[in-house]
Amino acid sequence: MMSALYIGATGMKTHSAGMQVTGNNIANVNTTAYKNSQIRYEDLMSSSVASAATSTTVGMAQTGHGSSVQDVVTMYTQGSFQTTSSETDVAISGKGFFAVRNMEDDSTYYTRAGNFVFDKDGFLVDTNGYAVRGVAYNTDGTLSDVTTDVRLWTDANEVPTLAAKSTAAVTLASNLDRSVMGDTSAPTLASMLANYDGTSATEPLSADEYSYADTVTVYDSSGEKHTLSVYYSKVGQDEQTGDTIYGYIAAVPGAEDGSALAGTSAAGMLMSGTLTFSSDGVLTSQTAYTYSGAGDPTDLSTWSLATLSTDAAPSMTATFSNGATMTTSLNFGLSSTTGTWTGDSTLADAASGSVLSSFDATRSASSSTAYSGTSYNSFQDQDGYPEGSLTRVSFAADGTLVGDYSNGETADLYRLRLYDFTNEYGLTHEGGNLYSANNTTGEIVEGFAGEGMFGSVSGSTLELSNVDLASEFVTMITTQRGFQANSKIITTTDSLLQTAINLKR
Repeated sequence: MMSALYIGATGMKTHSAGMQVTGNNIANVNTTAYKNSQIRYEDLMSSSVASAATSTTVGMAQTGHGSSVQDVVTMYTQGSFQTTSSETDVAISGKGFFAVRNMEDDSTYYTRAGNFVFDKDGFLVDTNGYAVRGVAYNTDGTLSDVTTDVRLWTDANEVPTLAAKSTAAVTLASNLDRSVMGDTSAPTLASMLANYDGTSATEPLSADEYSYADTVTVYDSSGEKHTLSVYYSKVGQDEQTGDTIYGYIAAVPGAEDGSALAGTSAAGMLMSGTLTFSSDGVLTSQTAYTYSGAGDPTDLSTWSLATLSTDAAPSMTATFSNGATMTTSLNFGLSSTTGTWTGDSTLADAASGSVLSSFDATRSASSSTAYSGTSYNSFQDQDGYPEGSLTRVSFAADGTLVGDYSNGETADLYRLRLYDFTNEYGLTHEGGNLYSANNTTGEIVEGFAGEGMFGSVSGSTLELSNVDLASEFVTMITTQRGFQANSKIITTTDSLLQTAINLKR
């Protein structure tokens, strides 16, 4: 009977622990990314007693000594998601943990709770003030290989900015009216070059001195914007092949020219050349010439074939009166397949139409055309921009923190690191939605969202607790019944003992 008292007591103790686990789950039903715990029981060692029924067969009979807590296991199943209004909230869909660093003692913790904010010092931190860990993007858009704190500014009065970028590539695709090729009164490239006046207070060419013009805003190395104009005119038409040729001049305002051409009639002129179209209006070849930097710029023989850029399009360089520069390619839809020109000619040759150098070309889907009808621009693009201030941030599905800037540009800033463990059940609960690794968690695996075993990331989203309230109430009731049953053992055993004592009396 004393053994029964012990059994009842251990049963009450283990069910009390079970109630504590259930109560903790219920208390955290609204805790961000909380993972519920489950208690596992085991029976205690049994004692052997003599038994008439078993003594001659299997030996001694056994009686148990109650139960104890075997383990309390954290269940890392996915919680549901809740959309929030905070752009720095983030949730993991699938496997993985965020890492945060205590900046005071340099200790590292892991968490599923992505309710992050930026503090006054520019660190992305969790609710404990610990810095979120990630990898920074380099200025060329590649990821560095060093894991660091996610930090956007170092001064509380500093506004994060995106440095200005000089235009390095311009793409222009236009339809140049083919019917104008039969108009003998149309200006030629030679006449357009002869009439060009970069010292003019208005346009370098009047409206009757070219057939059509495109304009695009470009940016120099200081972020200042300029207007790049491309003027088109007739060069010639091959009556046998049906090929049509347009000449062009690319220029910036002469008053903004700070190069050797400043003050001359060629001020602002950056490039000139020809575009050749097949009989069905498709761009097939081109030439491009830039000033060699020596001699009289009005002497067209001082203009030689342009350098081909890394993107295999003709390149030109502008030096502006503010001291800034801009080296950019000008792509009408053709790119060189060899990176070299075929033939050798000058702008004087192109103007007369006697020699047309070109290159083996690949034509893009968006390229200039020469169809009969109206001349119009069908596509234009350039990759420069002025300095911009950070206006907002957001997280992409791969964990990249993307910044939006006042100049309309976006930039990848950081990419969050994710972590997993050989035995995640061995993680130590540290409170504050944090876990720490120990010698039972095994190898720590790091990576990025969407790669390997790791899940994706959702911005402006938080993972909720995975506690099922209905299930916890069922567990609570069964635990309560177990506690009551064990308490009954104690009261019953006590009654039996009292009866035995009374028998002696």
